[in-house]
Amino acid sequence: MRRYDREVKDWQGILAILDHCKICRLGMLVDGMVYIVPMNFGYSFDGKTLSLFFHSALEGKKISALRENASISFEMDCAHQLISGNKPCSFSFAYQSVMGQGRVQFLEADQEKLAALQQIMLHQTGQAWQASDYNLAKVLLFKLIVEKISAKKSH
Repeated sequence: MRRYDREVKDWQGILAILDHCKICRLGMLVDGMVYIVPMNFGYSFDGKTLSLFFHSALEGKKISALRENASISFEMDCAHQLISGNKPCSFSFAYQSVMGQGRVQFLEADQEKLAALQQIMLHQTGQAWQASDYNLAKVLLFKLIVEKISAKKSH
């Protein structure tokens, strides 16, 4: 990281950024090229491990890529605001961002899938929701176990 003055190192600060971000971009390899997919997400943090949760259709380009190589990168950003200046080079931009790498695990057990869906809905809506077994059968759920992470905040 070039701008260490903008680095967010503590988990409380990183989680605060995650709370504001609603879209996470996943980067994976497809046919030797980077394939980036924006996705809604939820997360959990147990004091040591950060897990990001995602839902998807049962098949497709993204799922094929994840099954082929579970190691991926992610990025999310939020709190965007243009900071005006009196000449072009004095303009700036406020933002918060989190990025990193990890490994995907597909969730198979209904209880795991339900918990992941509940985390996604809680993060996206601020409310706890229930999903029926019918919903669980029609959606693929996976988690990204974060192995490396960095965060920045620019005012």
